[in-house]
Amino acid sequence: MDEAPSPPAPEIVSPAPHQVSFGNVVVRVPKGTSFVRLLINGKIAAVQPTPKRRVTIRLRLPTRDVTIRVISVGRDGSQRSGAAVGPVRGLPPGAFERAPAWHDKQLAKKLRRAARTFPGKLAYYVQDLRTGAGAS
Repeated sequence: MDEAPSPPAPEIVSPAPHQVSFGNVVVRVPKGTSFVRLLINGKIAAVQPTPKRRVTIRLRLPTRDVTIRVISVGRDGSQRSGAAVGPVRGLPPGAFERAPAWHDKQLAKKLRRAARTFPGKLAYYVQDLRTGAGAS
């Protein structure tokens, strides 16, 4: 007997591989999905109902590289299919609520000095997400 084809997998919209995340995971789920399970490195981190086909899940990620997996579950409770993304670097949520940006003259001086050692063309911008200090 032939097996039924697998249902469509959920799509992890954000974050993408090799990105950082403050803990927001955006998922587009297939029709008929009742809820999703979100796993971090294989451990369940969240279970979220899906009243709409696009869901944002907010959670605290570990501050290291992780693999995020989302499994969609149908109305009848049957496990459907899953999608994974990784590595994703977790950042502390507090880093998102950064201070207002300001120009750090000392930092700018250090960056200019370092940039002079580079033989080609380059551009740079640096900002401390906690203090708002920046230079370009």
